[in-house]
Amino acid sequence: MSTLGNLVRLARDVMLVSLGKYGQYVVTLVTVPLCARLLGVEGTGLLAVSTAAYFFGSIFVDWGLTQILAARTGRGTPASSIRAAYAKLRAISFSLISLGLAIALLSSAPPLLVMVALGLFAGGVSSLGEEWILIGRGQFARIAGIQMTGRIVYLVSLVLLLPMVRQPWLPMTLLAAGNLVSATLSWIAVRATDFDGSSDTSVRTLLRDGRSPAVARLLAAGYGQGSSVYFSLVVAIPALGLFSAADKLTRAAGSALDAFGLALLPRMSKSMSVQERFWASARKATWAAFCLGLLVAACLFLAAPLVIWVLYGDGFGEAIGLLQVLVWLLPASATSSMLSTSVLYVVEDSKGILGGAVLGTGLGGVALLMTGLSGGDAVVMVISVAAVEWLVMSFNILRVRYLRINGRMATMSTREPAST
Repeated sequence: MSTLGNLVRLARDVMLVSLGKYGQYVVTLVTVPLCARLLGVEGTGLLAVSTAAYFFGSIFVDWGLTQILAARTGRGTPASSIRAAYAKLRAISFSLISLGLAIALLSSAPPLLVMVALGLFAGGVSSLGEEWILIGRGQFARIAGIQMTGRIVYLVSLVLLLPMVRQPWLPMTLLAAGNLVSATLSWIAVRATDFDGSSDTSVRTLLRDGRSPAVARLLAAGYGQGSSVYFSLVVAIPALGLFSAADKLTRAAGSALDAFGLALLPRMSKSMSVQERFWASARKATWAAFCLGLLVAACLFLAAPLVIWVLYGDGFGEAIGLLQVLVWLLPASATSSMLSTSVLYVVEDSKGILGGAVLGTGLGGVALLMTGLSGGDAVVMVISVAAVEWLVMSFNILRVRYLRINGRMATMSTREPAST
């Protein structure tokens, strides 16, 4: 199998993952200008908080297990030995989120709290599917079709309904409906995989295995995609709307770059039996992810005035400068994402995964404090957010280097999966 052929197949899978799992950001080209113009700056700010909560809801239901279970499936662990227990765990988590939303609605909670509860619910729906099985099998074309179907449902319904119901809760409600469509299709796609209600793995075992990754992802969301929830404590909602305009575009680009690490996951899992090949691949992938992030950041920096004007309109002109600062976190976030997904999750290095998240959260707290002391200055906020990503990237690189030098793979290659 030629090197060129491998690169072509990898590029194909990266594009498929980008189109599928992160297809919401293709749809964003239509939904962002529509929401910005119909909801205004304040409505956009409320929607930004709900979108941030979305990522927390996804992690709470997923319990940090998607990459771990996909990696195990890629190494040959039968999905049928895991499915029932994982389905029960997600059902319990999603029930708690649904109860929280019901309480918020029935108690006439403040709009900001309702939007947070709705975002948690929509995010939880996004984690109910069985894409982890398809990722482990490397079936990225199926994932793309499933995810894009849900996004198209969301897009069409939003275009039809938002002009009539100009409320910030509507986009998140429709996104939850689109996610439900994708989740249903993913279960249909893997119906041939045995699912008889029994499992070789218990819910307690999955809770133990996912404990550190789940906490790590929740903490990482706090200083990354979910940062708007925390910054809403010290930044006015209109200013948060401007930050959201820049942050949404940056995170959209970052999520597309995340596809690189996800496409590598099954390949890295299969290469674990040869230690030298695994670490050589990790080193090459690190440089590739960094260079891709740098290229995307430069392009978005130059295009910022045009992109903000086209997507958001004249009322968001102040977001241009914020975007031109924020994009420089992309090389760091792309590198961290690749190392986390394709190396740390594959070797199940819970200490490294959790360590990076704890560091990022601590630094995120410093960023929040600095923003508060500046009186909610959005420029201070974006500089701080970008700096956090670069420091977390440095930690991840050092952690992977430590694992390589200390022969972590020698242990992992002979270790039985924790679920068996």
